[in-house]
Amino acid sequence: MTTRPPLLSRDVVQRLVLVVVAYVPMLLNDVGRVAADTKAYLYLDPGRLLARAPYMWQPEVALGSVTHQNIGYLWPVGPFFWLGEALGLPDWITQRLWLGSVLLAAGLGMRWFLRTLGWRGPAMLVSSLAYMLSPYLLNYVDRHSVILLPWAGLPWLMGLTIRALRTPGWRHAAAFGLVTLTVGGVNASSLLLVGIGPVAWLAWCGLERSAPWSRIAGTAARMGAAFVATGAWWMVGLAVQARYGLPTLRLTENYKVVSDAATAPELFRGLGYWYFYGQGRLGAWIEPATSYTRWALPLSFALPLLALLAAVLVRFRHRGHALMLMVVGLLVGIGAHPYDGPSPLGRLFREWTLTDAGLAIRSTPRALPLSILGTSMLLGAGVAALGRWRPRWEQPLAIGLCLLVVANLSPLWQGEMLGRLVQRPEDVPGYWHEAAAHLDSQADTTRVLEIPGTDFAAYRWGNSGDPVLPGLMDRAHVARELIPQGSPASAALLVALDAELQEGRFDPDGLAPMARLLGAGDVVYRADLQFERFRTPRPDDLWSDLRVAPGFEAPIGFGEPLANVAGPERPLIDQHTLARPPGTEHPAPAVVLPVSDPQPILRLADPTRPVVVVGDAVGLVAAAGEGLLEPGRPVLFSASFSEDPAAVRELNVAGARLVLTDTNRKDGHRWGTIRETTGYTERLDEAPTAGDLSDQRLPVLPEHAGTRTVARQIGIRVDATAYGNPVTFTPGDRPFHAVDGLVDTAWSVGAFNDVVGERLDLHLDRPAPVGHLILVQASSQGQNRWITDLRVHLDDRWIDVTLDGSSRSVPGQRLDLPGGEVSRIGLEVRNTDVGTLDHYAGVTGVGFADVVVDGLVADETILLPTDLTDALGADAGAEVVLLLTRQRSDPLDPIRKQPERAMDRTVSIPWDRTFLLRGEARLSADAADGLMDHPSGPFARSTGSLAGDLGSRARSAFDDDPSTAWQAPIGDQVGQALTVTHAVARRFSDLSMTYRADGLHSAPTALLVIGDDGPVGTVDLPDTLRNVTAGVVTVDLPVPAFTSRTLTIEVLGVAERRTMNWYSGLPDILPVAIVEVHDGPDTPPVLPWYDTGCRDDLLEVDGVAVEVRLVGSMTDALARRPMAVLPCGAALRLGHGEHRVVGTAGATTGVDIDRLVLTSAPADDPGSTPLPTIRTLHSSRTGLVVEVSGRDMPVWLVLGQSLNDGWSLRDAGDRDLGPPTLVDGYANGWLVVPGHGPTTFRLRWTPQRSVWAGLYLSLAAALACLALAVRGRGDTGPPVGEPAEFVDPVRRRRLLGRGPALAVGLAIAAFAILNLPAWPVTGAAIGALAALGVQGRLPQRLTAALALASMSVAAGLIAIDQIRYRHPRDFVWPLFFDRYHVVGVLAILCMAAAAVEALLEQRSRR
Repeated sequence: MTTRPPLLSRDVVQRLVLVVVAYVPMLLNDVGRVAADTKAYLYLDPGRLLARAPYMWQPEVALGSVTHQNIGYLWPVGPFFWLGEALGLPDWITQRLWLGSVLLAAGLGMRWFLRTLGWRGPAMLVSSLAYMLSPYLLNYVDRHSVILLPWAGLPWLMGLTIRALRTPGWRHAAAFGLVTLTVGGVNASSLLLVGIGPVAWLAWCGLERSAPWSRIAGTAARMGAAFVATGAWWMVGLAVQARYGLPTLRLTENYKVVSDAATAPELFRGLGYWYFYGQGRLGAWIEPATSYTRWALPLSFALPLLALLAAVLVRFRHRGHALMLMVVGLLVGIGAHPYDGPSPLGRLFREWTLTDAGLAIRSTPRALPLSILGTSMLLGAGVAALGRWRPRWEQPLAIGLCLLVVANLSPLWQGEMLGRLVQRPEDVPGYWHEAAAHLDSQADTTRVLEIPGTDFAAYRWGNSGDPVLPGLMDRAHVARELIPQGSPASAALLVALDAELQEGRFDPDGLAPMARLLGAGDVVYRADLQFERFRTPRPDDLWSDLRVAPGFEAPIGFGEPLANVAGPERPLIDQHTLARPPGTEHPAPAVVLPVSDPQPILRLADPTRPVVVVGDAVGLVAAAGEGLLEPGRPVLFSASFSEDPAAVRELNVAGARLVLTDTNRKDGHRWGTIRETTGYTERLDEAPTAGDLSDQRLPVLPEHAGTRTVARQIGIRVDATAYGNPVTFTPGDRPFHAVDGLVDTAWSVGAFNDVVGERLDLHLDRPAPVGHLILVQASSQGQNRWITDLRVHLDDRWIDVTLDGSSRSVPGQRLDLPGGEVSRIGLEVRNTDVGTLDHYAGVTGVGFADVVVDGLVADETILLPTDLTDALGADAGAEVVLLLTRQRSDPLDPIRKQPERAMDRTVSIPWDRTFLLRGEARLSADAADGLMDHPSGPFARSTGSLAGDLGSRARSAFDDDPSTAWQAPIGDQVGQALTVTHAVARRFSDLSMTYRADGLHSAPTALLVIGDDGPVGTVDLPDTLRNVTAGVVTVDLPVPAFTSRTLTIEVLGVAERRTMNWYSGLPDILPVAIVEVHDGPDTPPVLPWYDTGCRDDLLEVDGVAVEVRLVGSMTDALARRPMAVLPCGAALRLGHGEHRVVGTAGATTGVDIDRLVLTSAPADDPGSTPLPTIRTLHSSRTGLVVEVSGRDMPVWLVLGQSLNDGWSLRDAGDRDLGPPTLVDGYANGWLVVPGHGPTTFRLRWTPQRSVWAGLYLSLAAALACLALAVRGRGDTGPPVGEPAEFVDPVRRRRLLGRGPALAVGLAIAAFAILNLPAWPVTGAAIGALAALGVQGRLPQRLTAALALASMSVAAGLIAIDQIRYRHPRDFVWPLFFDRYHVVGVLAILCMAAAAVEALLEQRSRR
């Protein structure tokens, strides 16, 4: 009678367990919800995604783009989702089946790998579950599940490697190629990192002499050939992307970000990937990170520590392989951690990541599957050894370990696998389908421009990751996203356009001209974004501007107009919210704005009437707003022709419009968000900030002498090690602000970061004696950190000084210096009053508002590009426009300082010309109330008002307008007061007051009424925070009647309404809002029109005052909308050469001049000429055949897709017309001369031919491999191996003699010291212990035991520290325990020694 095997030893039971664990919890997680995993278009229309995936050029994306990784969706993920769609499965079920299948593939692969090794019994289930349910998958499962494919494929690759090594022929090598084909298409770096495993296994077999090197080489060659042949499709795709696409890797996370989280203990437990710890404004990026940095911490360490315990106690055939995989996976994962002080090998890798090839491998924690596989083997071996020792205990132990493994992936059974913040409902709202259908019904000769941009597509109804609109329609679509696509030029143009929307500088006049330039026939306003998530424009505010934008047909709304309200995680009640007038119109959630007279994507332009822009995309957007762009006139950047002065001179024709702008600035650029991404304007000789890996400048235009707008600093040139914060660029904190003589500007550095070592360097134009410095420290809102210790560098000398309280306010602290001439002064921060912290969240930056250098004055002007004026010849009579724009921030964001207080430009004029002046100005947010008063009074004043909002000034409480109110500043309300002053004393009686009770304001509960003679009385009020019906409360102020010129009402008490500050997450007290003080019939009259009259204190040209006046409606003035700047005198006559144009700061005059346009009319405008017509004969995704007819004049043939060298134009005679020229700021242009009759031209994106070749090669290779895998020689099976068994860890065994043992010890010591240079003695000790162990002079498992002890100590210390200090989960969480990283590395090196000992033990048996 045959005895049935125990339950967990049965194959069918093990497979069933894996299937159930893989699929059932996934299907029970967030039923009916779709996570924003991988690509939204896999769910919205997988068929369309698959149809487009073979094409590396995608004209529908981002003005045309070389796609990044899209070709990889051809297999297997694309067909999987297509099949789900074909079967009619809901998207969420298809997604869960996909995720479950990835998990199951990992589990079954691990089981198959172990069977390949000859394993049987419950140990296989334990190991399979341990691998399948590793916390590693949490890094990617709900956003980037395709990155898990190499993890799922690794066990299969390892098993096939083993079988290929022991079985002659191509069968297993061919199967190896098929697996890499399946798991490697989307993310090559992940495949390459796990691919280290098979290579290391083969090498280890050679070292232990289990296979001859000749066989190993042959096996590797066959596997490599299969890998390359089947992977040619994505390899060619990567090569094409690298050659013709954007440097995407440089525009995403840099290696320092990855390295900081990759500590040895975190990697040991299967984590350590930077994204896992990320924190957004609404919560954790990966929600399970909260538990894994708290209560799940002990168990996540316990399981891999149990594996190490098995490595100490158990002997089995492949113990050395398992330890080797752990060591390799962990050391590769560590890479160059810590980034600023890595090991010698880590330093080499760190330098390599500065190259494109190295950066592609930056995500080193993706090598962790190697370590996880080794850990899983050791756990299973422990179960097998126990089963051999005590058979009855094997099943209970296996069940217990399986339960611990499942418990270790707690999100799986808690329903938290898919983050709440990255989900959407199964069905996209119907209004988006309706909008898509409408857009598809329009002409496909134009594209759709969607605004505003957003980091990721998070809607009020759910998060799709990608914008949903492109997945619902066929028309080409463009919108700004976090990671740019297209070409450098098209990316820069989108950034320039969208930045105006994001940062409160939107000019409605420029939107339609820009849409025409972009070939957009429709602009779609997505008003249903979750705007508080990434702080995108407020829907109601942007809609107010869009409704008045000219150049559009009547808007078409889709969906019911409803208020888009932020919250509750980040309610975003701030100055923007409070400044919005009550009753503001809500937009429909999706609005289509049809463009009047749009330009098609394929078009012609007149070369005799070019618009030549001296500048870049930012200048182009400004020109659009000023009406300087016209259909049919090509836009050319002068810098595009800077390599050929003759070509520049050819632009100087009578019909040209030469637009000189202050753009194409030399500045930094960050890509971690879509707001505040541009740095300050640097000097020509200024080097980018050293070590700032986030500053990735995307070269758009050739850089030659005179092509850039740069700063010119005179007297003192200023540099700094850094400024602002490490995430966004804040040019208002730039270094020069420390020496500009103004205490309301400052150099500031280190916001939420350590500042020790930061330095400000002052370079004097010439050596000068400096007897003293006067320092005033920077002070921002809520300043809570000050410099206390400063090192002053004087050329090659230095002195240390202490800064006291006098440095924190004007006039500052005087520092007397030793004397003598100096040419460079450095101010280095040595310490602050908060000392060293583990975490700097909520801590303000430090810096200097004023540095007075004895006897020296610093001056700065912004120098416009001179490339055009340097190359132009004689005046051909072209129109010349000087377009100057002040860099500014939105004062409703008071945390942001103004990049420029005033405009100061130096421009080179090419010829003597007369210019007409016009411009735009706004009342300064700091404007005195007197600028808005009626001359006859009465006059209203207050202790303060809402920052950035002139409509919230005190006068609004006395204007008889229920839509306006005096709003105090956000913050403490007690003591806030407003006063009205009359020309003569009057009697006040029967006072009453109306205040807002709308849930957005605090409510006054006690008031003090004051007259000329002092307090009149106090009034207690009901604490009504919200009146649902009226939104306001009117109360009487029952105080005795009194006679006075002034009436003051002071807030003595409030019922506070609080909100969460978006930046800090701390509570803010919302202001009181007094709508009206009813003090009698006479109120300050409202001037309907604002006119400053002629003023000579606003503008200078070459040091001479130029009289101008500001004219506009009072409504626009109070809303800080632009008012017209008009000249008071004659036109300006400017001669050839340099001229300096200087505006006065609005903080001084009350008026900000934000734009100046100086126009010199053409001598003789020839007017437009009718252009030939163009007709498309044939169109494909990567090619066009067009016919030009009607006229034989030269024309620009413009393909309105992103400039790309891959495009080729050939004429009817098959003559190549050369590479495209940058036209219209982003497009491909060729200057062609059609024949007398219709002329045919062929456009083709030529790299696609290589892509097709790669696809066909891989298809043929895949078919060949499939045939070989099916019909090739079968596996010879594993040799009879030694069973896993316990050993005496203290037993000694001699493996080598003294000489060889010494050599092994020296090699291990050298390896240890190389990886642990800070502890060289420890490294040497590991080598010594290994040498003594293999000689039989120490216990055989001592190094393994030391590995277990070291990692246990690290894990214990981390757990204790977390319990004691409750460190917040954030990006820097692993760095809280960085001091224990070295202990973890010590454990890894002891594992390496143990692996070598196991290797030698195997060699000794042969």
